[in-house]
Amino acid sequence: MESWFVLQLTVLDGEITRYRFYEDSLTVARAWATTTAGADGQVQEAHGGTTG
Repeated sequence: MESWFVLQLTVLDGEITRYRFYEDSLTVARAWATTTAGADGQVQEAHGGTTG
């Protein structure tokens, strides 16, 4: 998948003092939730989130 994002940095005295990351989280969520067929043609289950 492809997704646009914006990274906003605030720099003070040569150091990053704040950062913000903006992305189209709805598009990312939809991409992860979509059921797709793998290279072998078998249907793969939707991604359920991170594991660890």
